[in-house]
Amino acid sequence: MKIGIIGAGHIGGVLTRRLTQLGHEVTVANSRGPETLQRLAAETGARAATVTEAAKDKQLVIVTIPEKSVSELP
Repeated sequence: MKIGIIGAGHIGGVLTRRLTQLGHEVTVANSRGPETLQRLAAETGARAATVTEAAKDKQLVIVTIPEKSVSELP
């Protein structure tokens, strides 16, 4: 399954690790940009991307950011 994860804190990081272990194609994004996610991407095989890219053409998008920040999403 193609999964986008927006938010790479504790919850987003754990989901990225577990979902890639299960064989899913995961794209992960955070507010600081894909360059800050290179270590997580290298560790898991996930693709680091922008928030917009993480949501585009995915079968499932998981948002793991603080509720107060949802209104700031593109």
